[in-house]
Amino acid sequence: MLTSDWFQATNVVAEVFDQSNVSKAMVSIPAFTATALDEYEIHVYMSFGPVVQLPYTSYAAGKVSTISYRLEPGELHIMRSPTTTQPASSSPPH
Repeated sequence: MLTSDWFQATNVVAEVFDQSNVSKAMVSIPAFTATALDEYEIHVYMSFGPVVQLPYTSYAAGKVSTISYRLEPGELHIMRSPTTTQPASSSPPH
């Protein structure tokens, strides 16, 4: 197993993806070569207080949303988008 230091996501931008408003950040990770992406199982974690594995679905700010990711050679793209299903692990406030 290989691990890395935490990377800081910067340049968060708002986009429209599949007709949904999405927040997206990109992290440059040179170790993500095409060979590494093909040969290794890569797990992505995020820390915003608790450490969670992505994809992660939660109820926050009055909405259910999912934080997911996409890997490309040299890059990690993190996206937060609304979802239509409420996660089992989280419930809206009463």
